[in-house]
Amino acid sequence: MVCSFSIPISIRGCEPSTKSACVFKVNSLSRKATLRPCPRQRRLQCAASQNSLEELQQELRPLRARELKQRLNDLGVDSSECFDKEALLAKLSSALLDSAKSSSAGTTAGAVPLCAPLFWTQAASMFSGVRTQQGDYCGLTVRLPGLNSGDLNLIIDTASSVTILTPQVAKALNAPRTNVVGSGIAGTGQLGGTFQVSLGQVQLHPSGATVVPEETAVVMELPTAPGTSGILGLTFLNQMGALVFTWGQRPGRVDFYARAMLDDAAWRSITAGLHEVPLMGIVNGLLCVEVMVDTASGNPTSMMALLDTGAAFSVMNQAGANACKVPTAVAGSGVEPMWVVGADGNPMQMAVSDGAVTIGLQKAPNVAFEVDMLVGDLPAFASLGLGGSQPSIILGLDALLQRERLVLSTLYRRMWL
Repeated sequence: MVCSFSIPISIRGCEPSTKSACVFKVNSLSRKATLRPCPRQRRLQCAASQNSLEELQQELRPLRARELKQRLNDLGVDSSECFDKEALLAKLSSALLDSAKSSSAGTTAGAVPLCAPLFWTQAASMFSGVRTQQGDYCGLTVRLPGLNSGDLNLIIDTASSVTILTPQVAKALNAPRTNVVGSGIAGTGQLGGTFQVSLGQVQLHPSGATVVPEETAVVMELPTAPGTSGILGLTFLNQMGALVFTWGQRPGRVDFYARAMLDDAAWRSITAGLHEVPLMGIVNGLLCVEVMVDTASGNPTSMMALLDTGAAFSVMNQAGANACKVPTAVAGSGVEPMWVVGADGNPMQMAVSDGAVTIGLQKAPNVAFEVDMLVGDLPAFASLGLGGSQPSIILGLDALLQRERLVLSTLYRRMWL
């Protein structure tokens, strides 16, 4: 589901980072600075790493003033004193150079990525008196040395714009509040007040390596399974240049690449043999991919898919099901309806496709997934601008796990699988 927060949250740091997060869909929409599609981003990073101010400005000059300002917001740089395009251009160029220098500090040509094992969990089998969806969720085990935390299990969620902790965990850690407060709206109802806490450094388990120098989290109730402390969202993931998921065999692992490590040779190495798929930004920096959905009825339909590693199952809205002529299981067919629990704890009944649905990637025609699709108008679709008569899906782990490796850069909006 979608939680919309009124609190502005900036992305900090430039080291790699990844952790786990929650079990149910919580697409928090709290960051006012959205991440626009950046097709030149890799070249800009390379130019910045070479400290070529003139070359970097040449790359940036075709952008509109609005886009320059958005890039500054993405870097967490205040642009309120820039009143024309030239001022924005100068400030963004300097910020990119400073970021590249900071990222490359202590990095050598032979640097290796940080890595950590994945952990796997499932949702609670019962919630609010109903049987909930059961499926695999992957995450990371981390520690917060500044808060003297023990091991925390967090779900990795690309469809959450922020990192989230449950109130119980935040209280146990005595996590200090920031000055950011706000209220939230969930896709299935009103949430209580929310606030933000400082987490400090995030370290990987079991290596103890610092993957993120500083992170914050929104505190709110989540219907998580026992032993799960929250969600690692885009504020965490965007601090890295790329993540490489290797999950063909459990438990699998994830490698974290800092931005300064990703020159052209490194990109070629980590993406060898994979198909590239560009991602597009929507509301609050969440990411979508173009897909072609087909069924045995033979009516392939193009639509947008929200990339959601925090969803165990893929979900199609009713407009998509109607366009593709997706048959759903009827009573007595032996296929039980599924229940999805939202951020506010309210369960929502979903229909299930009667037979496999094929999801093809428009930009990678050799890649396709077959899933038993959940069907229903989750409030998340409308909140993300994907509702109404527009066919849309949420692309979950049941599809993504069909590929043994996945390279993901939420920062540069690129995916290889």
